[in-house]
This record gives sequence, structure tokens and C-alpha cells, in this order.
Amino acid sequence: MPTLFVFKLTLLTFLVAPGVLAHRQLGTAGASGSSDVAERAPNAEAPPHVTIPLTKRNFDESRHWKRRNGAVYIPALAQEAAKTALKYSKNGSIVNKRWQKVSHPQMIKTRGLVALEIESYCVWSGQIIVANQSFSMYFDSGSTDFTLPMVGCAESECGSKKLYDPSASATAVNQNKTLQSRFADGSFSKGAWFKDIVTAGGMTTSQSIIGATQLSSTIKGLQSDGIMGLAFPALSSTGTPSFPFTLNGKGRSGVFAIRLSDSEAKSEISFGGMNPAQFGGPVTYFSAVNSPGQSSKTYWQIGESAPTVAGKNAVAKRVNLIIDSGTTFIIAPMSAATEFYSTINGSQKLDESHWTYPCASPPTVGFSFRRSQPFLIKADDFNLGYLPDASSRCVGAVIGQDLGLGTSWVLGSTFLKNWYSIFDVAQARIGFATPRA
Repeated sequence: MPTLFVFKLTLLTFLVAPGVLAHRQLGTAGASGSSDVAERAPNAEAPPHVTIPLTKRNFDESRHWKRRNGAVYIPALAQEAAKTALKYSKNGSIVNKRWQKVSHPQMIKTRGLVALEIESYCVWSGQIIVANQSFSMYFDSGSTDFTLPMVGCAESECGSKKLYDPSASATAVNQNKTLQSRFADGSFSKGAWFKDIVTAGGMTTSQSIIGATQLSSTIKGLQSDGIMGLAFPALSSTGTPSFPFTLNGKGRSGVFAIRLSDSEAKSEISFGGMNPAQFGGPVTYFSAVNSPGQSSKTYWQIGESAPTVAGKNAVAKRVNLIIDSGTTFIIAPMSAATEFYSTINGSQKLDESHWTYPCASPPTVGFSFRRSQPFLIKADDFNLGYLPDASSRCVGAVIGQDLGLGTSWVLGSTFLKNWYSIFDVAQARIGFATPRA
């Protein structure tokens, strides 16, 4: 019987549940043309699982985008936006190199923000083991590389992060290749490619690792040691699969599931299946699709979808929606963000990327996947805070930012906090269910 592995976060719990569940067609969630599927949890008790404590970055009011009194801090929002821009810039360069395309000009645009260190305050991380060394990792469904700082990385570069030492591992295999990237903010990453044994919650496999001696600004700013990407192989710098894809390729379950919550006791990620204790009712599945114009899958994304306001589509044309645990907010192309906010009564543009709305009348915002009924987000999650000099105006969580993704949107933790989310490698699909209170 497969084993359920749970990684328990201090703000995220990673667990792996059995994958033998009954399926039936869902007749009410989607309109005609939808191929959604519902899945119910078994009544039997889940088998024993392994629990690994996880942590979220300690709250620092001086740097967080939302003060304790509920006021927004715009410079911190800009920092989060810069982190997102750099990640998608790197992803774009990997895809373009593989398919020999010219980079989209927006992929190297950072809106004038140059940072030596970009700190993020919405990073859930947990412990994994590489060979005999333990590391705190940031789990990112919006990228693929497994990156750790390596011995030889100077303190000025890697700070207090734990360093991967391949010479201390009996299973490390040097692939004799150096990987390097230059980012639009001027930062530079460089590392060596190894393969080694990775264990996450008791699940073990050989995995490609980038041992970095120079870090990009995004990794420098993480409180975790490194990043564990969970997206498709096409986004890999080494051309190799991420952890759940490696498991799937070896005949094990490639399902992973994420629950994000403001409560530390409830947040978790699971590998090898889902946790029936974390959700109620059916799971509604949607097929993952390619990015427009690309011949293979890159992101966990759903096509023919739309943002909604008050139950109605908020943009004229349907778009792809990327599900990204490594992004904080909801990112829309600038033109689409303008169109979205035009459907919200009383909305006003604040600056290049942000809009406000009347705090007293928050909009009902959701996302319709392939013409499904909208999957809503709570008003508190859509509200990034009120303006310090205009307390009746609140900043919305849909942010305008051109990332070189065409018309695609990115749904970050603002969305994920509202739905238990399942990623199925074998069937290339994404599922959502109602999280338990």
C-alpha cells in the first residue's frame, strides 16, 4: 500500500496520501465542453505518515507589505513584484534557449527596480534531505530547478544558508557542467550540476541539483536554504525533471498537493498523493495545457479560463491561468488588469501596477476554469491593505505586470489560500477542493 507522507509546516504541512481514489463525472461544476472530474476521499484511515515541521518567514512589520494595523506598504509590494519578474525572466530564458526564440522585451523589464537582495514574506518552506545533509527548501510550483548554495559560496553571497557539500556525499555524481544566468536586476547566478539522492518526507529518489556558488537576488532573499521547483521539465536549466516528475517516471505517484493557510497548523504540501483530512467534498480537475505557441508543457496552467467579478467574466477573452505557489499575489498583464478593474465599482488606478477600491464594498472575485463556476477568493485575501493617507481605499491583490507570458495570468498564494490544490503529474491535470476549516 502506498505511504502518505506529510510535511508539516509551521505554516505549511507536506504530506503524501494514498492515490487509490474513486472517480466519477462531475455534472454541475462546469458548463458544456468542460471535462471536469470529481474525486472523493476513501473512508478508510490513511496509512501512517511521516511529519516534517515547516516554517514561514517571521513577520517583520518594517518590511512586510501589510502593517499590523492593516495599512499597505507599497515599497514591499514592489519587492514582491520584482521577485516574480526575475523568476519568470529566468523561466523565459530557459524556454527561449531550448526553442531558439528571441526573448520577449518584457521578460527583461524590471520596472526600474534594482535590488541587491529581494526579500519575500510569503514563502512556505520545509526540511528535505540531500544524501546525509538536511536543508530548508522553498517549494515552488512555478519553476523547475532544484537549487542549493554549495561549499565555496562566500558568506557575502550565501550568508547563513546551509551549504551543500558534494564531497561529503557518497552518492553525489558530478555532471561536469557549469550553469549560469544573468538577471535583469543585475544579479548573477552560477553553479555546478550534480545528481544526488533527495528524500522528502520519506520518499527518496535521485535528483538533479544545482549547487550554486553565486546566488540570484531572489534566492539570496529567501529565509530558506534553497528552492525546490515542482513544474514541468521544459523549465529546467538541466533539461531534467523536478522531484514529483522523477517519482512518476520511476513508477511512483507523482501527485502532490498544497494547502496554504494563515494558520500554521493547517498549511502543508504532500508528495505521493493528497491528504483526505485537509479537504471536503469532491475534487474538480482541469487538464494542464501548453503555453500559447509552445510545443510542450512548462507551467501548471489551465486554459480557456477567466477572472470573474460578481460572477461574471471580467475580461473579454479567455486566458491561461498559471497556478504558482512561488508567487504571492495575482499577476495579470497590464492591459488585462486595467480591463479587470474597470468592472469593479469605484476602482481607481494608484500607480503603474496597483489599483484601489472602496474598502466598504469589496468585490466578489473568483476564477472560472474552462467555463466552470467561479472558484472564489475571500475578500480579506483580495485586500492587500488600506492606503495610509486614505483609509477608505484598499489595494487589490490583482497586480498589473507584463512578464512575457502573453495573455496568461499567474495565480499565487492569494488564490491558493482559498483552495486545496492537487497537481497530478501522470494525468497532467490540476484539481481543486474545498479546504476543511
